[in-house]
Amino acid sequence: MSPLFTVRELAEVVRRPDEEITAVVDRLRNWTKEGLLTHLGPKNPGTGRHRKYSQAGLIEAAVLTALAEVGLPAVRGAAIRGTTKGGLAMTALKLARHAFQDIDDKYRNGFWVYLIVARTHKKSSRGGDALAILQEVPMPANAVEIPPTSETAIVINLTNIALRLFASQERPSG
Repeated sequence: MSPLFTVRELAEVVRRPDEEITAVVDRLRNWTKEGLLTHLGPKNPGTGRHRKYSQAGLIEAAVLTALAEVGLPAVRGAAIRGTTKGGLAMTALKLARHAFQDIDDKYRNGFWVYLIVARTHKKSSRGGDALAILQEVPMPANAVEIPPTSETAIVINLTNIALRLFASQERPSG
């Protein structure tokens, strides 16, 4: 069974060394309130009871933190959800969760896994102006392809995030 985390334990894992733990805890609580972090149990567990987060919550917290560190307004729920159902960052989180299911196998087989979040100022045939995609890049090439219609793109190395998150614990499969 995967380990469970309190919000403070999540914050300890995802925070930058120079970041105050209380600021990270507040940010994670806000993302939980906005529905961006998956937690187990009731929405409001009651006074003195801690919400518990699974490994999926840990992954979401790490990816949201990476997006926030590069300036994507991930901390604001309306901005991250966008105007379409699910929104860009919710799609990015879904892709990241999917990638983490077998990211250790991909790494052992010589591939880096990247999450690319890109925007264009033109609407696509499906109505959107943004996309989130996964790319698997063979080592040592380490070169991602940015969609050619993109004007801006954020590239997140999910493999490096996984290596950091799971360095001190045995990573359960699936």
